[in-house]
Amino acid sequence: FLFKNQKGQARIISTLLPNQEDVQVGVTSGQLLCAGLFSNDTVAHWLCSVTLAHCLYNNVAQHENMLQVQLELTSGLPPVHLINQVFRMLAEQDSNTRTRFGTLMLLLHWVEECPG
Repeated sequence: FLFKNQKGQARIISTLLPNQEDVQVGVTSGQLLCAGLFSNDTVAHWLCSVTLAHCLYNNVAQHENMLQVQLELTSGLPPVHLINQVFRMLAEQDSNTRTRFGTLMLLLHWVEECPG
């Protein structure tokens, strides 16, 4: 679905971006991807990392959009940029090999050709 499909890539990334509308119906694919990315389940983490990496493949516009993604990790604290949280995950010593490879693949696709 995502290979050479910039519309599909944009559709997935748009669910990660801040929404102008306060009304949200159901759970978005972006919320599911973030939940899997930060899950302790190594397979879920791997699959979400690969999906996000494929959303960025050969699509500079989505690299820029991903830099805008922020996460509210703790209520009352300012949001954290997704890329900062991904780097923190990589720095964790207790992550296993599959998690590290998934995180590295996502970061490599993200910083490749990234204008920011």
